[in-house]
Amino acid sequence: MRGRHGMGGVAPSLISMSNGSVVRNLMGATTNDSHIQRLWGTKGAAEIVDGHLRIRLGGSGSSPKLEVIPHWDELGELAASTGHGGGDFWVLYYFARQILTGEPAPFDTYSACDCTIPGVLAYRSQIEAGRPYAVPDFRDKAQRERYRNDHYDQPRYDVEKGVFPKGADYELTKHFSRTMRDLIGYVYVYRGYRDWSKVIDDLASPSNVLPLAERLIETLPQMQETQKLARRMIDAYPESDAARVLGDMLKMTDEPITSKPDFLKKLKAERSRLAKQVDRIAAARERAARASTSKDKWNSLFVSRWQVSKLLRKKGSVADAAAVKLSDRLGWRPLAAVPAGDMAGFVSLHSLFQEQDGLVYIGNRFKASKRGTWTIHVGHDGGSKLFVDRKPVLSVPSRVNPATHDRSKVDVTLARGTHEIVIAFDTDSGMGWGFYFRFEVPRPARKKGIEPAFPLVVEDA
Repeated sequence: MRGRHGMGGVAPSLISMSNGSVVRNLMGATTNDSHIQRLWGTKGAAEIVDGHLRIRLGGSGSSPKLEVIPHWDELGELAASTGHGGGDFWVLYYFARQILTGEPAPFDTYSACDCTIPGVLAYRSQIEAGRPYAVPDFRDKAQRERYRNDHYDQPRYDVEKGVFPKGADYELTKHFSRTMRDLIGYVYVYRGYRDWSKVIDDLASPSNVLPLAERLIETLPQMQETQKLARRMIDAYPESDAARVLGDMLKMTDEPITSKPDFLKKLKAERSRLAKQVDRIAAARERAARASTSKDKWNSLFVSRWQVSKLLRKKGSVADAAAVKLSDRLGWRPLAAVPAGDMAGFVSLHSLFQEQDGLVYIGNRFKASKRGTWTIHVGHDGGSKLFVDRKPVLSVPSRVNPATHDRSKVDVTLARGTHEIVIAFDTDSGMGWGFYFRFEVPRPARKKGIEPAFPLVVEDA
């Protein structure tokens, strides 16, 4: 917290319920802002993380935890499209229904107080060194009366004083709100790239840093203009509250370095070095995996290096996707599979596109040392269409979560030489997470004394 009576970045509370359970509420603006809900019990548990509901049943921490896809009725589907998990919709729906029909809503003034008062008292507890408070039940008149003359009010910023001194140049200071807003956005972009680039060797998918660099390159000119405007306000009124908060933001953008005219050139060179570093990391991990894995000689490892296009607008379903070439101008960038752990080999598109809806292409070039027939296994969850040398060979437009190693397969015959394999993938508003991909020599081709041509060499587009 900036001051003893100011709102801090973190506002946690620990609430003992009347039934003996305990609720830990981690509200506030922190570096891990997220919407995660977890319920833990003695016979089961449930959690919602990144929009996915997983339930553990069996009365043990080691019992299976499986994803569940709840089904809403027609009204629920409408609610889900309105944001906040449908919460905004139901508040307005039940309020209107009770007014129009008289049918009671599942909540009323008192249940609203049950939800609101713990937060108010948690704040009071915070500024009073953690003093515990009993949450009143306003259904009880006696408890209501105890709080009737409680006019506690959270201290607020003195708007009369303002962030600039009286008489300040309005033509300059009128830009404060927009400048502050823009600086906050640029801090996210800059720090996201700068901090992650320092630990790229430890990332499961190092290639995820490259889009962060590209985003910073794209926005740097605007960030530098905003830095200049902020610096003008700071220099004009150095003792003002505005100067203090603007200075905090500038410090997080590393202004002495990033505001220099030659920083864009240096950033582009740094991005090129990172791309080469990503390739080296991927190659080293692939060599290590091959050295340590005792695989069936008839099966390849999961292909771990790909190129992914920008997000494109869907025209119908993924079954209608047209063939593309890796030379087409589709904003291709490298993407590596998860190198180790339970999801080793998984190519995560969700890490790039989150909850965006659209079509992406993922592909690479492969070199066959001799003519042969292989079975391609694609372990996708989102709808997918597979092209080999621009010819469609497999189309499964439906989404089925989660992705399994070998959901779909198709036999292909490849001549000696280099081939392009491209997958069209439906992100399905973030519900399509990604895929696994490997080759197998089909049984009819496994002739005695004939060694399989593995691996097919990834050429890298």
